[in-house]
Amino acid sequence: MKALRLLGPNDLQLQDIERPKLKDGWCRVKVLRVGVCGSDISSIAGKLIFTRFPITPGHEFSGIVTETKNCQRFKTGMYVTANPIFSCGECEACKKGELNHCTQTEVLGVVSHDGCYAEEVAVPEKMLFEIPENVPAERGAMIEPVTVALTALNKACVKKGSKVAVFGAGNIGLVVIGLAKSLGADEVLAIDMIEDRLRIAKQMGADKTVIAKDLETSIEEYDSCYDCLIDGVGIENVMALMVRMVKPGGHIDVYGVPKGTYPVPVQAAFVKDVTISTSRLYGYDMSEAIRIVADENSIDFNPMITHRVSLEEFSELSKKIVNREVDSIKVILEVNDK
Repeated sequence: MKALRLLGPNDLQLQDIERPKLKDGWCRVKVLRVGVCGSDISSIAGKLIFTRFPITPGHEFSGIVTETKNCQRFKTGMYVTANPIFSCGECEACKKGELNHCTQTEVLGVVSHDGCYAEEVAVPEKMLFEIPENVPAERGAMIEPVTVALTALNKACVKKGSKVAVFGAGNIGLVVIGLAKSLGADEVLAIDMIEDRLRIAKQMGADKTVIAKDLETSIEEYDSCYDCLIDGVGIENVMALMVRMVKPGGHIDVYGVPKGTYPVPVQAAFVKDVTISTSRLYGYDMSEAIRIVADENSIDFNPMITHRVSLEEFSELSKKIVNREVDSIKVILEVNDK
């Protein structure tokens, strides 16, 4: 079968490899569509410390089960996606469904398990979730990013009537914006460094946008204005801005991996009685994300999809993305049809 193999930093090659072997309790899945995650680009660039080479990247996908081995719930022909988190399954966190708290957490396509930049992928049955038949393959590949966004929104306590500010209008940030409006947020402010991304943020539902450098010079306008703030950027000055912008008793959640030091103005947060949380991955259950994706009126992903390419085309595109020759947000790999 054909697969994109990451042989080393900036060395992504399309190869013919053996089909993945099945273990007991595993399913073979024909890959339909794959979403390219920001962490995939970091792996390709050699900047994600967890990446082990060689590997087939990719963890956001939709597909069709084509073969099973001693499986109980899934049969050939079923339309599926997967929670891509491998964990021990035995510790207290795993038993509670908190896979992201397991000390043995790995993500499909990063460390030791080949991912879905391929015509087929093999995964344990316990990781699979059925997708309703009415969901297009491209929307099905968005279930995992929606799970990431929902985790941040829930920790930030976003609900109907909330005023929300989102730092970062990238791959996940745009989903956060769209879902916040879907949940009934009264106002969503998007902050980013790139004007084109803020234009797309408007299309995804943002009521207001501001360029990051302009926010820093006019922060007084935003003092104590927002119930919920969500950071997908993780750079050192963002927390101080969020603490100024949050209302007393408000919530702040950080899902972007912090880069370098990430100072927290604890005294200022204490005065406002602010709840600060972080979102590292997510738990087992993806049912709410599937329900949202299955509702075609919930959120339109089209404005944020900047590229639709084949496996053959993505190797060259990935080089341009890493070298910042093109500005991509969500890239969809079109692998097979149903």
